[in-house]
Amino acid sequence: MPPTPEQLRALQRLLSEELEGVEEMARVLSEEYHALSGGEPQEISAATEHKREALDRLARRSTQRERFLRAAGLPVTGRALADRLRGTPASDVLLESLHRLQQGLEEVRRQNRINGGIVSLGQRHARQAIGILSGRSRESDTYGPRGEQRNGADPNPLAKV
Repeated sequence: MPPTPEQLRALQRLLSEELEGVEEMARVLSEEYHALSGGEPQEISAATEHKREALDRLARRSTQRERFLRAAGLPVTGRALADRLRGTPASDVLLESLHRLQQGLEEVRRQNRINGGIVSLGQRHARQAIGILSGRSRESDTYGPRGEQRNGADPNPLAKV
């Protein structure tokens, strides 16, 4: 049974709201990227809080759309939904909205991976600095003649931890 005109209008509204959420998330991730690049703790903390709030809003919108689709007997996945919408009234508008949503989500995933890489690199550098200050460096780990692991601890660390 094809979706009713009312269901199609409701779906367009939900897709538009979710796309707004994705656009907000992209802005927040850009803010987070700049905060991480600048290294100011207050900016990073504020960006993290904005990200958490935007993610919660986006998750609620996504859940609303999925619940609506299930209740309307429509597929939840993008490709199956697109196939089902083809040929319906206003299908061009709906398919364009769905496509923009999918592209936006992919861009958000990409930027989030970049930001996560920056965080990971910062953590690695912090661990290395602590290792140097405490006289132990992960790069100096070696193995003895019987296969036992030896760390290359410096007997004169720069600082006591």
